Amino acid sequence: MAITVEMVAMICGQCGISFEMPEQLQKDRRENGGDFYCPNGHARVYVEPEVVKLTRLLEAERRKHEETQRALAETRNTMTKLEKRIANGVCPCCRRSFKQLAAHMKKKHPDYVAVASCQRLT
Repeated sequence: MAITVEMVAMICGQCGISFEMPEQLQKDRRENGGDFYCPNGHARVYVEPEVVKLTRLLEAERRKHEETQRALAETRNTMTKLEKRIANGVCPCCRRSFKQLAAHMKKKHPDYVAVASCQRLT
């Protein structure tokens, strides 16, 4: 009966000795934490288990995503308010009311319409 065990080369950070440990043991310690020892008896430990590290990174990404979604919602609300004002005949540039806003925008602010529609597409 033959048993094959994959080994991983390591170096003790305290005494500098090189040694090997079973790959499965290293994987378990890296993922779940826990001590292991070099041949000279120095306790070694992975500072942050892989599961904890990945959980922390996932939570940070979730918070970032939520903040981005909040900012996007605020931008949409601002755009909606602005569109409603324009639809009601209020100039977004000088905040005056006009009966013929479309004509006013073409005459007094010709590049505003082009800029707004270009920004909207991107």
